[in-house]
Amino acid sequence: MKKVVAVMIAAVMILSLCTMIRTTAKADEDITLSFATFWMENETDSEIFAKPWMDMISQACAEKGYNVEFECYWGGSLCSVVEAFKAAQDGTADITLFLTGMPGNFVTELGLQYPWNGVNIKNPSLIYETLYQEFPEIQEEYKGTHVLATLVEGGQQYNSNKQFATFEEAQNMGMLVSGLGEISATIFAKFNWSPVSTLPDEVYSALERGLIDGTGGTSKSIISNHWNEVTKYRYTNLDVVNQMVSIVMNEDVWNDLPEEVQEVFTYYGSGGEFNIGQWYDEQIAKCEEEIEPQLGMEIVNLDQAEIEKFQAAVDEAADEWAAASDANGLPGSKLIERMRELVAEQAD
Repeated sequence: MKKVVAVMIAAVMILSLCTMIRTTAKADEDITLSFATFWMENETDSEIFAKPWMDMISQACAEKGYNVEFECYWGGSLCSVVEAFKAAQDGTADITLFLTGMPGNFVTELGLQYPWNGVNIKNPSLIYETLYQEFPEIQEEYKGTHVLATLVEGGQQYNSNKQFATFEEAQNMGMLVSGLGEISATIFAKFNWSPVSTLPDEVYSALERGLIDGTGGTSKSIISNHWNEVTKYRYTNLDVVNQMVSIVMNEDVWNDLPEEVQEVFTYYGSGGEFNIGQWYDEQIAKCEEEIEPQLGMEIVNLDQAEIEKFQAAVDEAADEWAAASDANGLPGSKLIERMRELVAEQAD
């Protein structure tokens, strides 16, 4: 009996010692984290957001005595945009940045892709962040990872080689458009457009060859991918889908980080004091304003009455998705309703 008690006491002491070692790791420790993204190294997103974000974290960690470096894998060189979330889950990469709407296991969160035409939203990332915090069902979809940031790039404005002035004209043009996933398909069906499954790096070739008539995109994505070279018209007040970006860390990697390093990532993450969502939105807005004059495309603005017709079609698709989500035991209607409330609160 004494031997058993002694063994138990020893085990407790070893566990306590291991906990102390993990949470009070020595200063000047070198930590290298692999970071994988579909963004190219010199792409606008990388320059205005990813690199500065990593630099801020490294600097803040250095002030606490930790040398945190990022081993970057740009342009999908470690994992594709479709594989990125699972790559973080299984530890292929320590950290991944990806389009949230791409992985098939994000089901509840897909409702956030429905755009808000005719409404100017200053901080769309804060809407995403709020919904993530309020819906356990969304949080559950990130299982196996620690969420660092939830961001909204904003509405993907429509760019086309066919011009139209009304909703009815757009419905009758037999439009072939790049689209990936359920939400794009249901929205385009309401417009009477045909989605063509096209990955981001395939859009240029598809436009050039006439395989598609148009695509959604922000000014920076157009410039980064040179889509303005093969597209004539830019519909600046017609958003076809919202694009969300998430940054996650493998859960085991997160748990193994020193507590002070975790605090830095939390500070510069969603919900942290730095307010990364607002900073990201400001960076994007400034970039869009600077880049748009460089596009060289004919700018088209639809009348508000026509925009309302497009949005009515989007709302119809969103309500149908919500009903189907409810039927599957997920809070689709509550998510869409709450999102609309947040949009109304932020509308200028």
